[in-house]
Amino acid sequence: MGNPGHICRVQLKFCGAYLLPRSLSSHTWQCNQVMWDSGQGMPTFLYLQTFDDQIWGHYDSSTRRVLPRVSWIKKAEEEDPSFWDWNRERASSAEVKLRGDLLLLKKHLNQSEGEQTARWWESMCGCELYEDGRSRGIDRYGYNGRDFLSLDFETLSWTAACEAAKVIKKRWDANWAYSQASKDNLEECCIPWLQKFLGYGKEVLLRKEHPTVKVSRKLGEDGLETLICHVHGFYPREINVTWMKDGAFWEQETLSGGAVPNSDGTYHTWISVKTDSKERDHYRCHVEHTSLVEPLQMSWQKSGELLGGKLYKVGQAGDKDGGSNQGSGEVMLEATA
Repeated sequence: MGNPGHICRVQLKFCGAYLLPRSLSSHTWQCNQVMWDSGQGMPTFLYLQTFDDQIWGHYDSSTRRVLPRVSWIKKAEEEDPSFWDWNRERASSAEVKLRGDLLLLKKHLNQSEGEQTARWWESMCGCELYEDGRSRGIDRYGYNGRDFLSLDFETLSWTAACEAAKVIKKRWDANWAYSQASKDNLEECCIPWLQKFLGYGKEVLLRKEHPTVKVSRKLGEDGLETLICHVHGFYPREINVTWMKDGAFWEQETLSGGAVPNSDGTYHTWISVKTDSKERDHYRCHVEHTSLVEPLQMSWQKSGELLGGKLYKVGQAGDKDGGSNQGSGEVMLEATA
């Protein structure tokens, strides 16, 4: 298999959702790491390997070996018997590096060894491949739950997310070889493995599941009404959910959430708009997803409606027969066969 000469590093929750071009499908291969120091004894290390939000490998400072988490990853071992040993070596090397990083941070941030304060040093590296063939690298760090440093793959310079990170940025910018290794890893290791993994898990990773849409409403203390469009059960992750008013896209008084994974491997998201109740019928929730032949549109209503040239079944929440339920004010929309 060959060691690429660079240890992959990856992001956990500290960086939040990374927004992607929603109309373009993509796949992501990542190594996620965290070193946690409670101030009492040896720091704890966790190393998770993910593909499109699925954890396929797990390593920590207790087990000291990479454990498979999905059935399709066994195909990698069948192709290369040294696959798990290679990953264990990478994880072990990453543990040593992050422990050294944490000691460096203590030194530069004036934190003593005896200080009884928990510290989290999180790292993420990986790559993303878009359906049009473009790719991007990911190399980011977080400290105590906040963004800290990220690598610009074009300039090979580090971006400090806070004042405290500037000291480390200066040190890492001086180590050009380290930044170049990250870029080499993207081209020589990450993208080739991402493409291999698509082959290993294509039945799961390349599937398409269409969204179910629910529109609800609630009355605020100010007398205005909030329409909420809930979109559930879709795969892959990339989706475009917007509001339209009288046929035009509408962004005023709107809020939205990112695409969040469900326990079954699908995703859910939402978008809301605040309006006068008299204007309610002017709004449509507009959904674009690769599983849909054409965009789906949904309004708050009590019965079925022909939208976008396709018949959808609309039923009140909690009413499996699609009948009226005046109390809930929520409706479900599913494409009919």
